[in-house]
Amino acid sequence: MALIKWAELREEEFEDAVKKSDGLCMIPVGCFEMHGQHLPVRTDVYEAEAIAEAAAELETAVVFPAFEFGAVASLVEWKGAVRLDPHLMLDLLENYCTEIARNGFDKILLVNYHGGNTGFLGHFGNVLSYKYRNCYQNVDNRQLFYTHSLKFLFLYSIPQLPFHYSIEKSTMLCMMLIFLMKHRGFEPRTT
Repeated sequence: MALIKWAELREEEFEDAVKKSDGLCMIPVGCFEMHGQHLPVRTDVYEAEAIAEAAAELETAVVFPAFEFGAVASLVEWKGAVRLDPHLMLDLLENYCTEIARNGFDKILLVNYHGGNTGFLGHFGNVLSYKYRNCYQNVDNRQLFYTHSLKFLFLYSIPQLPFHYSIEKSTMLCMMLIFLMKHRGFEPRTT
């Protein structure tokens, strides 16, 4: 199995990437928001990317560049939050998906790591189901959408627990440690 990053492919490699991934492309979804004084505003994006890339190492998939603009309406009072117009977000995410499909992928997995995106992504699914009719199905608390030949599966990977900020801090520290080790010539052990 192998991680394939969309942004690192050359034009002639796309057809092979679609075949190797069985048409599966993942979009990490996060946001820019305040995470206290100890973590960067892009924390949710980093974590969504790390989860998507780790999953793609286990089951070959292409990882698209992250959708970095999430639902942060209640967080804009803090510096660093980036809030886009909700209609623009919906249009942009749909455009991401249609462009991914145009390049040959028929399965798109949105890997969300921002709890505030749950409502936005649910609304995104409702918009698609209205636009394309009969394309919505709820499966085990995950939302599965069929549009044209696309299959959208939204995976909510973030636990909504009281100690969530401890989990984010630990995840970021672990990712930073692995990054430093790799760039200094050390490979972390997986067993």
